[in-house]
Amino acid sequence: MFLKQIHDYNEINYGISNYLHPGVFTNNFLSKKDYEREIAAETLFYHATPDVLLLFRERHNRFILTYYLNNGGELPPIDVEKTIVTEIPLRPKDAARSETLLKPLKTAGFQHILLRQRLTRTAITVNEQNNILWPSTDVTHATMENFHQIEVLLRESFDPLTGCIDSPKTLAEEIKAGEILCRIDHARNIGAVLHFSENNNFSEIHHLACRKDLQGKQFTQPLFNQYLKQTMGKKLRVWTGEKNATALRFYERNGYTPDGWLSVVWYK
Repeated sequence: MFLKQIHDYNEINYGISNYLHPGVFTNNFLSKKDYEREIAAETLFYHATPDVLLLFRERHNRFILTYYLNNGGELPPIDVEKTIVTEIPLRPKDAARSETLLKPLKTAGFQHILLRQRLTRTAITVNEQNNILWPSTDVTHATMENFHQIEVLLRESFDPLTGCIDSPKTLAEEIKAGEILCRIDHARNIGAVLHFSENNNFSEIHHLACRKDLQGKQFTQPLFNQYLKQTMGKKLRVWTGEKNATALRFYERNGYTPDGWLSVVWYK
């Protein structure tokens, strides 16, 4: 399969517009900022046919696949050098047609690897704000001096296939944009990181990681409190593995509840 690299946002914007019509299914929800970061990092590729548009985001050990597929169509044979990971988000009302949505992946030889669930939290109220223990001075925005420690901690904390770790160039852009918070230990090393994104209406946590030697000591709570402070007034959400009991307890303790959305992760 020939993959063409995308060098300009207008190129991908025009390409996608050809597939935006009734009867097309997509699992692609990237924003303009997401595309621009992938283009700057030289990690965005595509393959198109009349029935399907395949978008590939390259990582060191895999491609992340999203696509636009005509109703009833099939994915073409995908022959690339790296493992391919993709996921299908399912709303509560999609339960009855989940088999139809997942059939193209099964037919193309993909295997189910993980089920995530989404949790959401309402914006902080004034009363909640007064009751929150605000973060300590060892919580701060990450800087490029922290880059190596942050990258190592993320790679140690999340599965290499399903952990959604960004490329080094994109991670650097996220640090520069203030989208990664960290807590420093007594030796001035990174002990925990929180990676998030936000827009005018909501904010989403992408990664929350804590060093193994600091786990079980509530080391991440002040970090999360800073996140609440920074995103005050916005609805919050996070995706986590349905069997990740530690993460589920943490988020539920901090006011998150499942909203019925699921995401099925596949690989090939």
